[in-house]
Amino acid sequence: MKRKLIIFWLLTLILIGGYLVKKDTYTYSNLDDQQSKQLLETLIPKTIPQKDLTLFWNTISDYNNMMKKDQLIKTKMSTSKIEYPAKELMDTWYENNLPYYDLDSKLLSFRLFNHYLKLQSDSIFNISSFDLDLIETNPYATLSSDQFKLFTALYAPIEVSDSDQQQMINEIKKTWKSRTLSFHPPEQLSLINLFIYDKSHNQVYIEQSGLLFYTATDLYYLEKYAPIYPYQLIKFKTKQELIHYLKKCLPVKEDLIILENNEQLDIH
Repeated sequence: MKRKLIIFWLLTLILIGGYLVKKDTYTYSNLDDQQSKQLLETLIPKTIPQKDLTLFWNTISDYNNMMKKDQLIKTKMSTSKIEYPAKELMDTWYENNLPYYDLDSKLLSFRLFNHYLKLQSDSIFNISSFDLDLIETNPYATLSSDQFKLFTALYAPIEVSDSDQQQMINEIKKTWKSRTLSFHPPEQLSLINLFIYDKSHNQVYIEQSGLLFYTATDLYYLEKYAPIYPYQLIKFKTKQELIHYLKKCLPVKEDLIILENNEQLDIH
C-alpha cells in the first residue's frame, strides 16, 4: 500500500514539476552548505524551543547526507530553475531501506511554527492518513500530545458551504476559531498555507505549507515541496514574486486559497 502511495506521489510530482520550471528562475538553496545554513539560523526566531530546532536541523542534515550531491542541484544561494530528478531521488531514498518517508511540507513548517499556535481545547481532529503515518513512523516527525492536538486543529479538513473564495476564507477562519486555534507569530515569521477546494466533499484542505521569513530587504520562503524533494530556502524581493511562485506550485489554480497565518496573503 505504501509503495503504491509513493508511486502516486511520483506521478504527481512529475506532473507538477512542469509547472515549477517553466521560464522562471529563483534564488534558492537546498541548505547543504554552511553559508546557507547560517543564513537560515539568522532568520529563525530565537524563541523556538531547542528540541524543535534540533529535530529540524537533524532531519535536513540526514536527508542531504543521504542524497547524492548532484541530486541537490545547488549547495549555495544561487539562481537557477528549480528542477529536481524525482525518480532518482526516490530511488536513492529506497536504497537506504528506511521504514518511513521524509517529512512533508506540513510537518516541516509545523516543527518550527507550533510554538506560535495556541489551543484551548483537548479535541483531536481527523488528519490525512499520510501525515498520521509520518508522525507515527518518522522519528523526526514525532510530536508531543499537545503538539499533536495543535497539528490536527490546524490541518484537519474544513467543511465549507459555498464555493465562493471569500466565503471559504471566512469559513476557514470561523472553523479555526471554533477549534480554539489562534496564531501568535513574531513579526518576522509567518505560516503560509495553500488550500485546495474539494468539490466532491464540500471541504477545503491544506495541500502545502511553508514558512515566510521577513528581513529589511528580502523575503525568504522555506518549504519541503514533497517528502521526496529536498528542503529549500527561496529568496524573493516582493510578495508579488512569492504569490506568483506559490500559484505555480500546484496545477490547481482556480480554487487555490493562500493564507498567511489566518488572513489571506496579499501584496502589502
